[in-house]
Amino acid sequence: MSDPTDPFSEAAKATQEVAKATGEVAKATDTAIKTADKVGQYFGRTFGDAIQELAGFAYDKIAVWRFTNLIKQFDDLDELLKQRRLEGKTTPLPDRISHPLLRAMAEEDREPAQELYVKLLANGLTSNADVEKAYIRILSEISDDETRLIPVLARLLGGYEVGEKGQEYSIEQISDQTGLTPNRLRKAFHHLASQGCFRINPPGEFLELQRSPDDSWPHIKSDDGLRFYLTDVGLELLIALSPLPEGS
Repeated sequence: MSDPTDPFSEAAKATQEVAKATGEVAKATDTAIKTADKVGQYFGRTFGDAIQELAGFAYDKIAVWRFTNLIKQFDDLDELLKQRRLEGKTTPLPDRISHPLLRAMAEEDREPAQELYVKLLANGLTSNADVEKAYIRILSEISDDETRLIPVLARLLGGYEVGEKGQEYSIEQISDQTGLTPNRLRKAFHHLASQGCFRINPPGEFLELQRSPDDSWPHIKSDDGLRFYLTDVGLELLIALSPLPEGS
């Protein structure tokens, strides 16, 4: 008999009810209930009160698909925390962040994008970086090319601080590290600029910086003369998506 005071038991019970409500989908796979049980356990531990969000999935015919996406990412999260010796050192995110993040993760089935959500969640749960709604929105709208570009940018630029003088990288350097052509990279940078992550400086124009006019923010120079300057929003996003530091 389960302990009614056990939050994991209560979470699993709640998700079983959700799985029953999606009977048509559950019949299509004999792992649906097991998946729902496991998600319930993760929700109780990782999101706290966000278990209530499961109610929104009750009559959704793609609930099992969403559950499967979440399980994959939660398993990856557990492995990452274990590797970095951070198990048991997490703090649940506030509801205003955990609710939209939960929904976005459930809707994502691209593995490279899932890896970004796992890094964002891990950094947020361990208080290594702030997690903002804007980051969730940006990740939910990135293209396949951007899922390959962002980890490279996080590795190259995520170590800067806001306002710090930065290095210029050529688009050919980024192309070599991502495997994307300069044309595809320009398209990706323009889209990220539309999301507030970069400013575009046309050739011959001076970009006024937020700090000293003598400082140059980290930026990417395109072969057509355009420069894509990292904004503070873009930098903070890259920091939140940077590799998780090892715990003590």
